[in-house]
Amino acid sequence: MTEHKKQAGILAGLFWLMSNLWSQALAADEPWRDEALNLYRDGSYVAAAELAEVEETSAALSFSARSYLTDVMAATPGTAEMELVRKAESAARRSLALDPDNVEALVQLATSIGLLAVDSGPLDAHFSGLGKQVRDNLERALEVDPNDPWALSILGGWHMEVVRKGGRVSARLFYGASRKKGLEYFDRALEIAPDSIPILQRFAALLVATKNKDLRQRAEGILARALAIEPADAFERAMLQRCLEIQRPLLADDVKAAVQNAVAQVEVF
Repeated sequence: MTEHKKQAGILAGLFWLMSNLWSQALAADEPWRDEALNLYRDGSYVAAAELAEVEETSAALSFSARSYLTDVMAATPGTAEMELVRKAESAARRSLALDPDNVEALVQLATSIGLLAVDSGPLDAHFSGLGKQVRDNLERALEVDPNDPWALSILGGWHMEVVRKGGRVSARLFYGASRKKGLEYFDRALEIAPDSIPILQRFAALLVATKNKDLRQRAEGILARALAIEPADAFERAMLQRCLEIQRPLLADDVKAAVQNAVAQVEVF
């Protein structure tokens, strides 16, 4: 594990979920469960992924996909390993082959495809249909569980990023995306999980990245809200550090630095 990972922990971005929620969701009779979760909590994300992946159950494979992606999101921007993204995509697809209604797998598949789209660039992503695949998998996840806060927040982020990168007209014309929908999805996610530090962090970063003054002011309130929450573990402490990386320049009226930090948190590669 790199020094960056030891210090920064997991980048919520795309991302963005706590391991104690997995321990609630995973079946108690999964023999790999406790060891994989311990590896994950220790920051050994690839080891956790590989341990779970050999089990070839839907739950294990979806956990494996998430763990691979966590390692990617924890990397210093520009150093993420695309091979891990491909492994995550493969694990998520195999999970869905066993259980097409596995919400976790649908979310991880969407995240994997989204990272592949970021790496390929906007034009290639558009013509290869990657952006629409992200949306379709998240919308499918919400058909299975309309109240999944992670699917809601990631879909909200998808809408906001499509608009930020492609412009409002193109986003609406080619993808049916809008900033308004993105905000609505995040609002719904926070109604369900109001004290989720990862979701609050991600939302704030996306708001600041828009460079919109009104949304930036809204982000200031969300950052203050997140920073008022007592972190439960190293994961949440890492997310609060991300919040501070945006809040501090905002408090110093250095909007340019705040936007740069927000964009760095939103984009992985």
